[in-house]
Amino acid sequence: MEATGIYWYTIYCELSKYYEIHLFNPSQVRGFAAVNVRGAKTDKIDAKTIAGMLRFGEAPKICYGDKMRLELKEYCRFRFKLISLMANLKKRLIRNIHLIFSGYDQLFSSIFIKTSIAILNEAPRPSDMLEMGEEKLYELMRKTSRNHFSPEKARELLEMAMDSISLDFIEEALLFEVESLLKLIEYIEGQIKKWKPGSWLRGKQ
Repeated sequence: MEATGIYWYTIYCELSKYYEIHLFNPSQVRGFAAVNVRGAKTDKIDAKTIAGMLRFGEAPKICYGDKMRLELKEYCRFRFKLISLMANLKKRLIRNIHLIFSGYDQLFSSIFIKTSIAILNEAPRPSDMLEMGEEKLYELMRKTSRNHFSPEKARELLEMAMDSISLDFIEEALLFEVESLLKLIEYIEGQIKKWKPGSWLRGKQ
């Protein structure tokens, strides 16, 4: 049989209880068919193609019977998708922060460091930071960075906030997005850190 999309899993699982199943990658079937079959591609032609592959030994058997291997494959694919999703969410957040507070990203090595995220959660707009004041802002920075930042850094941030131009006409939508994005990024980062292929394999051994 051919491993097409997700549709082969159930039938493979059931039939493999009673029969030896030869499971072929769709690319193998396409390659064999291109050489040996002419005309339209149909399920009947695919079935004959697979039979021919078994008869003439044109392709090796692919074994998917190893449960651990299948699980690892699923985990790795999902983790890759989470990392890709995370990258897109971060790009969107950078874009929104640039619109709300232009220049904010220049004050930190990354807007995604712990201190920056804490500031954005507490005071995402320049006006929020100014309302917070230097003492409260520095205390937040000091706690989240473990004394890494000096009071001068908080002062520099407030000075930039004073010179910032507000973006009133889409500010509400941007703030809603920023709040949502911060929560999504935190959750997905947690899921990525929670599962790593190496730790999963050690747990199975």
